[in-house]
Amino acid sequence: MLCANTVKINFLPSEWSPHQGCFLAWPYIEEWGQYIDGAQEELTELVRNIAGSKETPNEKVYLLCAVPEEKRLLENEFRDDSNVQIVSEEYGDIWLRDTAPVFGFNDKGLIAGVFKFNGWGKKYFFDEDIGLSSRLAKFLGAEPTLTDFVCEGGALEHNGAGVFVTTRSCLLNKNRNPGMSEEQVEAALRALFPVEKLIWLEEGLEGDHTDGHVDTLFRFVSENVCLIANARTAPLRNQKALGDIEKTIREKLPEVKIDMLPAVADIFSTEGELLAASYLNFYISNNRVIVPQYDLPTDEIALKKVEEFFPGREVVGLSSKAIISGGGSFHCITQQIPTRETTK
Repeated sequence: MLCANTVKINFLPSEWSPHQGCFLAWPYIEEWGQYIDGAQEELTELVRNIAGSKETPNEKVYLLCAVPEEKRLLENEFRDDSNVQIVSEEYGDIWLRDTAPVFGFNDKGLIAGVFKFNGWGKKYFFDEDIGLSSRLAKFLGAEPTLTDFVCEGGALEHNGAGVFVTTRSCLLNKNRNPGMSEEQVEAALRALFPVEKLIWLEEGLEGDHTDGHVDTLFRFVSENVCLIANARTAPLRNQKALGDIEKTIREKLPEVKIDMLPAVADIFSTEGELLAASYLNFYISNNRVIVPQYDLPTDEIALKKVEEFFPGREVVGLSSKAIISGGGSFHCITQQIPTRETTK
């Protein structure tokens, strides 16, 4: 299953450690349908909040664009945003947490953790997404890892100190790496990353296209503090899965303090599809934490709770009502490029 891997990421900074930049991609494919204008508006606001202003810059944004005519429009839109670079690149959709590399370091410098990508178990497959990770690694001059292991960045959460969390419903799914055991999957991750401890959660939110990505379920906010969704206030369909997460973390990571964000009420697309909305899908940038908002009474509660854990950053709520129609939110569409610095 696995190719010989001569490159390993030995240092993977936490997501709250300093970034040198961030990748995002412009929505353009026809699958967005009636949500395309809203998704583009929401992404524009996200880009500006990550990039910051001339007076208070945040972090560099590399915004991918696949359509030459739209690239010219974007260059005009962001002409006054010096921290935004429009990059011509082929890609399928905007979910760069999964189609871009996981960046870290070893003694050679910046390393790109490049998985084999199969369209989330061959459910949503775009030819342009194949090889995107390797192309972005080349764009940054990062050496790529070599593996046939099928995985996505959104399937992994870590604390920057060797503790990784994932879900069985995703990484042990027969649509990813058929025939691989839990032990073999763990060995594959250890061959790529500095994994000291791997915690297995069971399953994700109902309606999740990804088969249960952890970044809608569990997030570290410091080395020994995590946030989960409150099972007690969740829709009935998700109460067991979220309750099991709390039990697992208390049992397997007793040293980690658990706090909770409100679970998001059921949200459906106009076609009646259940959407896997979560406040946990926030993006931690250098100066801001950007939390998805769904026009619900719990939006403000989530913002206030996140503020407790990032006293040195501004916590901003931005609409994700259109982006969530595609199946994810802000963490799903971003991929940070770290520096060698680390923050506990």
